[in-house]
Amino acid sequence: MASWHGYGLGLIVALLWTAAFGASQKASAPLERLFLPETRTILSAKSSTQDPVAKRLRHVRLNPALIPVGADAVRFPASPSADQTGSKILLNLFDGDEFVVTIRRVESKGRGRSVCFGVIDAIPGSHLILASREGVFAGSILMPGRGVFQIQYAGDTLYRIVELDVEAVRFR
Repeated sequence: MASWHGYGLGLIVALLWTAAFGASQKASAPLERLFLPETRTILSAKSSTQDPVAKRLRHVRLNPALIPVGADAVRFPASPSADQTGSKILLNLFDGDEFVVTIRRVESKGRGRSVCFGVIDAIPGSHLILASREGVFAGSILMPGRGVFQIQYAGDTLYRIVELDVEAVRFR
């Protein structure tokens, strides 16, 4: 009878431990957004109405919590590994379009150059590539069934997010 109580007490302790500490691991900190909105009015030489391959575009700044100004690489907070694989960020392309990205690989391409590869968790077959060279970034995002997007440097720490009109690109 004493051994039954020992198992029962052990089971209760295990359940309480799981409830107390397992739940805290599931409730992780909010993900950092890759982009911050640009509040200034931007007079672009190419607006979405003048760019025949752009469905829509917006100007943004990179989030300094992920990419400090002048940095040569993305710095993912709370990365589960030294090489940053498995890190998650929030890809906020346009208002209402936010996707969780899991980083699969980060490659150093020499001093001041790196390439980051990831996938969008909720979209099978998706790909994200973010390349940096001497503090300037560019990227491409493919989301089957959703679209193709580019991250383009626009100067003065400003970037353009462009959703490509795939039909217009195809016939150019």
